Amino acid sequence: MMRINTRALSALLTAALVAGAVAPAMADQADALRAAQLQQPNIEVNAEAAQQASADLQAAPIHTPADIVAYASVHPTDSPLLALSPLDRQVFLDSLRYNASGVTSFRYDVLEHLTPSQAHEVLALIGQQSFTSQLNLKAASPTDQRIMKFRPSLIPLKGYLCEGRGTCTVAEHNACAGTC
Repeated sequence: MMRINTRALSALLTAALVAGAVAPAMADQADALRAAQLQQPNIEVNAEAAQQASADLQAAPIHTPADIVAYASVHPTDSPLLALSPLDRQVFLDSLRYNASGVTSFRYDVLEHLTPSQAHEVLALIGQQSFTSQLNLKAASPTDQRIMKFRPSLIPLKGYLCEGRGTCTVAEHNACAGTC
């Protein structure tokens, strides 16, 4: 964790936006963080967490409903989604909400019977794998234990649903992502 002043954060985010390394919604989160810093100058900013969240979103193969179809056509037999039952898979996919930055919210309760590794792989498809440690999962393997111990700074809000740009509302079994 490092301390970074508001000007340095602003410069870093501006450079990242110009380079295309930060999704617009991540910049909105950073704007809120800068505003909070002005009110509380000692707030700590984990710039690495913001960079990792941005990288996770960019690496995700699913950003739109059309991406689901394209992904399924390329990975008909080896998709992490196949770890879900057909009903849970449909519930999960139907729950996905999107904006220009990608997936903004999703149902997480259907993932809670998977192993941490399986849930991590499913959430990586939508760039939200950092949420895995927030699930109520049993970690049997060393890899699963590492996944469940990971506590990122930027995670989707558990128990909320993205209703529109920057608007997360209470919704049981959903998670509202920073891209909202």
